Amino acid sequence: MRQSRRTVLFALPVPRGREFVVTKKSMSPTATDVIPPNAPRGQRVAYVLRRYPALSETFVSSEVNALADAGFPVSVISMLRPGPGGPSGDRPGVEIFRFRYGSLRCWSNLARCLLLHPTWAFSGLALVARTAPLSPSLALKGLILMPGLLSFAAQCRRNAVRHVHTHFADLSAWSAFCVARFLKCPFSVMFHTLPELDFAPARWLLRRAKSVLVASECNLREAKRRLPDLPESRFRVVRTGLMLDELSAPGAAAEEDVIDVLAVARLVPKKGLDLLVTALGLLAEQGFTVRCIIAGAGPERRRLEELIRQWRLRDTTLCGAVQHDGVGGLLSRTKLFVLPCRRDYNGGEDGLPIAIMEALFRGVPVVSCDIGGIPEMVIDGVTGRLMPVEDAAALAAAIRELLQNKTLLKSMGAEASRSMHAMCDRRKTLEALMETFGLVANTESVRIVRRS
Repeated sequence: MRQSRRTVLFALPVPRGREFVVTKKSMSPTATDVIPPNAPRGQRVAYVLRRYPALSETFVSSEVNALADAGFPVSVISMLRPGPGGPSGDRPGVEIFRFRYGSLRCWSNLARCLLLHPTWAFSGLALVARTAPLSPSLALKGLILMPGLLSFAAQCRRNAVRHVHTHFADLSAWSAFCVARFLKCPFSVMFHTLPELDFAPARWLLRRAKSVLVASECNLREAKRRLPDLPESRFRVVRTGLMLDELSAPGAAAEEDVIDVLAVARLVPKKGLDLLVTALGLLAEQGFTVRCIIAGAGPERRRLEELIRQWRLRDTTLCGAVQHDGVGGLLSRTKLFVLPCRRDYNGGEDGLPIAIMEALFRGVPVVSCDIGGIPEMVIDGVTGRLMPVEDAAALAAAIRELLQNKTLLKSMGAEASRSMHAMCDRRKTLEALMETFGLVANTESVRIVRRS
C-alpha cells in the first residue's frame, strides 16, 4: 500500500539534524507510537496531570503542544479521563498514557515493570507511608494510583525522560514527585492559587522540587513568605500565555451580533458570576439594558438561571461551555469583559484567570476585582476597571460607565492588547520552560515527516 508523506518545517529552536517519523496514532488506551521513535535521547519531558486534556486548563495543553512543536517530545500521564467537551490531545510528539485498571495489557505492562524495576514498588510504598501522617487521604489516593505511576515511569525510562513537570501543588505534584523519584531525575511544579500552599503536603513537595513556577508576582511573593527556607533561585515567574495567539481572529461583528458584556468562566462560586447577574439586574432597574453572554459550565448554572429569572433579564444568556477555538469569536463580538472574582467559602480564589488574559490580548477592556494576580494584568483606568470584592453596585456603575463611553472603551482596548502582547510573549515563555527543564535548543529547524 502506497504511503503519502507531508513535510512541515518548524522555525522554533529544536535539536539539530534530526528527522522525525510520526506514525498514525493508535486507538489503544496506552498508545505510545505518537512519540517520534528517533527523537534525541535526553530531550524528553514528562507531564504528570490529574486530567489531560481539560477544557478549563487549555494553558496546559498549549504548553505541552508548544514543547512538542519545538522538537521536544512530551510524555503525559492523565490520571483521570478527559471531561466532555475538552480539547483534543492528539498531537505529533505528544504521548498520552492512561492506566485503565480493567485492561489486561496495562496489568501485563505493570508486571514487566515490577520484574525490571522491583525497587520502585518498595520506594512507592515508602513514599505512601511518608505521606500518610501529612494527609491520609492523599496517601490513600497515591496508593490507588501507584500501579499507573509505576507503569508510566517504566515508559518514561524507555523514552529517556530527563525531567518531570506538573501543574497544581496537589495530588498531581505528589505523583510527579514519585515518578521523578523512580527515574532519579529532577521535577518541577507550577502552583496557580494561594490556597494550594495551605495544604501541608504541598509545602513538603515544593521543598523537594528543583523549580517552583508561578504565574504571577503575587504568587511569587506569597510562596517566598510561606517557604522561607527555599533559595530564591528555585522560584520562577512563567506567564501561562502560550495559547493566546491561537485564538481565532474573525472579522468585525455585525451590529446585531455585538455583545455588550461577556464572561467566560467555569460556573463556580469563586468566579463571582452571581455578582455579575445582580449588577445587570441593578442596571435593568435603572432602565439601562445590557446584552450579556456567560459562557461556561459548572455547578452554579442552576443558581444563575434562577437569578436571571428573578431579575427578569431577557438579554442575559447562559450559553454553556465553549471550546477554546470558539472564544476568539465571542471576544470579537464583545465590547466589555466582566469577571468579578472573589474568595469562595473554601478559601479558594483565582491566581491569574486565563480568560481575562485572553480578553485583554484581543483588545477587550476588563472589569474585575482587586484580588490575586488580577491587578498585574488589569490596570485600573488604563486597561479596564478594578472593583472592590463583593460590591455589585460598584460593578454595575463601572459597566455602565464604560459602555456609555466609547472613546474610553476604545483606548482601554488598544492599551490592553499592547500590554498583553508584551507581557505574554510566546517565545519567552517557551524559552523559560526549556531552561527550567534543562532542554538544549538549537537555532536550526527540524524536518518533521508525517505518515498517513
